[in-house]
Amino acid sequence: MKKTDLNIENPEDDPTAASRKKDHIDLAFNSQTKKDEIDHRFNYEPIISGFSRNKSQPFSFLGKEMRYPIWISSMTGGTEYAATINKNLAQVAGNYGLGMGLGSCRGLLSSDEYLADFQVRKYINDQPLYANLGIAQIEEIVTSRSIKAITDLLDKLEADGLIVHINPLQEWMQPEGDRYYNQPIDTIRRLLDGIGKPVIVKEVGQGMGPK
Repeated sequence: MKKTDLNIENPEDDPTAASRKKDHIDLAFNSQTKKDEIDHRFNYEPIISGFSRNKSQPFSFLGKEMRYPIWISSMTGGTEYAATINKNLAQVAGNYGLGMGLGSCRGLLSSDEYLADFQVRKYINDQPLYANLGIAQIEEIVTSRSIKAITDLLDKLEADGLIVHINPLQEWMQPEGDRYYNQPIDTIRRLLDGIGKPVIVKEVGQGMGPK
């Protein structure tokens, strides 16, 4: 699919993209939780339960088997450390039976320059692996009736499905942030009608209200 077919920005049109992704990684490396900010809602009760006979109890998730209810999501791509980080995390997911979501695959819609950063299927084995796009890109794709661009992306990544992230507040606060003009719920309905793959929807940063 050519860039002109989808009207998706080329990574070169967003010169700060790589530096923002590096900032995300640096912040993760440098972050610490102060003692008085630790969440104490986990209650450790060593006296009232025994061990399961099986150290892990596999369960089915969207047609794939997982050994633990832990999901590594969503990670990174398109910057210096991305390939190494994604490889290491995919190996963890593969070894321990976890699921994994990739970082934003937006750039891969118009260029394969960073494709290798995201190709981790050989490390994660048969564990769930999901690609990731923002709702703004999904809106552009469904409006132009080019959903095949998404299925082609999933095929290239050998991904089992797609995570759609919705983050209007975050995008609004960024000078280079995306804008979208339809209700995300309607865009997601149109996506589901055409994709034929499992879809996970998540909000980034602020969560979702009860409604």
